[in-house]
Amino acid sequence: MKFEIKKEVLVTSMNKVVGVASLSKFIPILNGIYISVADDGITLIGSNGDISIKTLIPKVLNDETIINDIEVGSIVVQAKIFNDIIKKLPSKSVSISVDAENHIFVKSGKSKFNLNGLDSTEYPKLPNVSDETSFDIPSNELKDVIKETVISVANTETRPILNGVNIQSANNSLKFIATDSHRLSQRIIQVSEVSELESITVPGRSLLELNKILDGTNTPVKVCFGNNQVLFIANETYLYSRILEGNFPDVSRLIPDSSTTKIRASKKEILDTIERASLLSKEKGVIKFSVNGGLMAEISSNTAEIGNLKEELVMLDFEGDDIILSFSAAYAMDGLKAISQDEVLLNFNGNSRPFVITPTEDESNLQLILPIRTI
Repeated sequence: MKFEIKKEVLVTSMNKVVGVASLSKFIPILNGIYISVADDGITLIGSNGDISIKTLIPKVLNDETIINDIEVGSIVVQAKIFNDIIKKLPSKSVSISVDAENHIFVKSGKSKFNLNGLDSTEYPKLPNVSDETSFDIPSNELKDVIKETVISVANTETRPILNGVNIQSANNSLKFIATDSHRLSQRIIQVSEVSELESITVPGRSLLELNKILDGTNTPVKVCFGNNQVLFIANETYLYSRILEGNFPDVSRLIPDSSTTKIRASKKEILDTIERASLLSKEKGVIKFSVNGGLMAEISSNTAEIGNLKEELVMLDFEGDDIILSFSAAYAMDGLKAISQDEVLLNFNGNSRPFVITPTEDESNLQLILPIRTI
């Protein structure tokens, strides 16, 4: 196996796959990156057993030949050390060759590395996922969905189904939901066409890895489901992930369809105020929010060992009953940061029931937070 390639191209492609290469004692070959060279380009694969990412480097990109001196073949290289070496090479191009004993020779400028490789035939095969059940979503919209929902993904061994984002389809729309039992994030998007899709739950870790490789443009990303796997295809990169087993809880009853108190406020002002209050709350814990008539709210926090804070917040609009409740500052900040608009609506139903944060003119992005009972 042999090829010469532009260093920056190889670094960019390596960055897409190296993050999922595992440090596994049980499947040592997954500590490596699979490299396959063909006449038309190079394939790189990284995997940890649950998530696999494949990216293709074409020989010719934008009418420019970026891979030269090709001899077909394949090898598995140690992921971290190989990636670190490629990043530090002195020249703009790198030449890589492999002999019959799986020895790898890396040359760039005056630098020469000799590395030990692994037999590529031992590398696990990628899952087979058909496109019979699939839909397309723009890359930038998918990045938004991940940002707005993955914050509520749990990290628990007792209810592993909550460790992912649930996806449901209905009437040319897709609903993405995540909850850790203390908060809930929901985003609904419209799609032009979607195959009949049963409720599935994609691990949050998989979506975070996907977010790293999305380019954020309006280029469509194809999403396919089958054989307990989900496949995301973005340009020349493919991310495979297992689907979480089990039934995602029905959370529809938790989302209120009305409210007794409605507040409209500047997202920046309320976020900044909560951040300041969190400084005097243990581990950015509990803060108190109260409204007693008029357009003035009060946010406060107290820690006996440090001190306390009380700050008034001018609301843009207020309607309904007075309220006083406590909640997690961290959860509220996460929910506010997941909203890109300048103004937000806060909808309350008394002092002990969950409250909802949404953009002022778009209820498709919903952040629900449970209050905390304090003495």
